[in-house]
Amino acid sequence: MKNPNLQSVTPAELKIGMYVILPLAWHQHPFLKNHFLIQSEAEINKIRELGIKGIQVDLSKSRPVETPSAREPQASFAPEQQKPAQKVVTDDLITTIHDKTLPPQTKSRLVRQHSITMMKSLLENPTAQNMQEAQKGISEMVSLILTDDDTLHYLLDITSHDFYTYTHSVSVGILGIALAKSLFKNSANHDMQALGVGFFLHDVGKVGIDPSIIT
Repeated sequence: MKNPNLQSVTPAELKIGMYVILPLAWHQHPFLKNHFLIQSEAEINKIRELGIKGIQVDLSKSRPVETPSAREPQASFAPEQQKPAQKVVTDDLITTIHDKTLPPQTKSRLVRQHSITMMKSLLENPTAQNMQEAQKGISEMVSLILTDDDTLHYLLDITSHDFYTYTHSVSVGILGIALAKSLFKNSANHDMQALGVGFFLHDVGKVGIDPSIIT
C-alpha cells in the first residue's frame, strides 16, 4: 500500500525544510543518514551533485513555511529549527587549555564547561564538518590530559554522570583517556588521540533516537 505522505520530487524541486529520503546506501553520499530534514542550500547543492533523478519527500516530517500574508498556500519550506551558526569548538576552550597561568582547579572547571558546550553543539548538529572540527578540540583535550596531571586530578574530581548525553560524553572522554593514560603510559603502540575521539563521540548515534527512549 502506497504511503500518502511520500512524494517524489526532482533535485531541482528541493527546498529547505523538506524531509528527504535518499535512494542511496550510506557510503554513496556525504550525509550522516540517508533520510533527514534539509536545513540549508548547501545541503541541497550536495544532493544535486549526487546525480539522483528522483528523491522521495516525507510530507509528514517536512516543515512548510507559514505565509499569513499570502492569499494562496505556496509549496515553500523552512527548517524545523532555524539556529544561528555556532562554532563547535569555541576559542575559550582552546585558550583555557593553553593558559599556563590558570590554577589547575580553575582550569579543570573551565575546560569541562567548555567541553560540554562543544559536545552540546556537536550533538545538536552532527554534520561531517562539525565532527571534523570537534576532533581538533578533542585532540587538544587529550593532549592536556596526557601532559597535565594536576588539571587531570581536578577533572576527575568533578566528573559525574547525568541525563544529558553531551555531559555524559565529556565524562566518558575524560575517564577513558585517564584510564588509557594509566594503562598505556609506557607504551608507544596506542594512538591516544584516536582513542580520545572514540571516547568523546561514542554516543553520537543517539542523536537520531527519540529522547524519551534515551532517558
